[in-house]
Formats: sequence, C-alpha cells, structure tokens
Amino acid sequence: MDLPPDTRDLFYASEPERIDGATRIGRDLEADVLLLDSGQVVARVQNGPEYLINTSLERFRRSLELVGTARDKWALEPDADTDAEVAELNDELRRIDPEAFAHDSSYWVAIIEQIELEQL
Repeated sequence: MDLPPDTRDLFYASEPERIDGATRIGRDLEADVLLLDSGQVVARVQNGPEYLINTSLERFRRSLELVGTARDKWALEPDADTDAEVAELNDELRRIDPEAFAHDSSYWVAIIEQIELEQL
C-alpha cells in the first residue's frame, strides 16, 4: 500500500494493520487514521467518534500535500497576512473532495479552523 508521507501534526504513517473492519494506516495527533473497505479515509478517536477525512486514499494524499505545503510556508513567514491564502486553501480542499466537507464537523473544516487560529 502506497501511503502518504508523514505530514506534521496531520498524519504519521504506520505499518498497515487491520482493526475493527478497517486498516489503520497511521495517526494524527489525536486519532487513528483508517482506510475503510469502502476506500474512505476516516479519523477514529479512541472511545469516541469517527470523522470522514477523504473519500479516497488519493484524495487524502492530495489534501495532505496541499495543507502540509501551506503550513510549512506559513511557518517560515510568521508575520505574513495569510487570510486570503487560507481561504484559497479551503477552496482547493473543497475542490479536491467536496464530500469531505458535507458536515460542519468534518475533519478538514476543523483543520481549517485550527489553521485560522494559528495564523492570528
């Protein structure tokens, strides 16, 4: 299985392991990242809810690359005004996988909110 590379705070790959009807492919800071048999990628918090991350592994890879690249750039420019760039990032993530934004509590909605707070 060709997993996405580690992406600071968002994804740390692990050896694929079958658990509870899915394959754990890694972790973020708080949850297992699972590849479901349907092809969807979800975050499952231990003893808690499950959140759709992306509808496919390829869309997950593209989303991680996009967010990781943006966050790395902003880390090098801590005083830059990034409001427009964050809005553009949000729009691009929605283009990659519109279904991943179907709920206000979706994974990427929460990540964008965190990024907005980081950039204040």
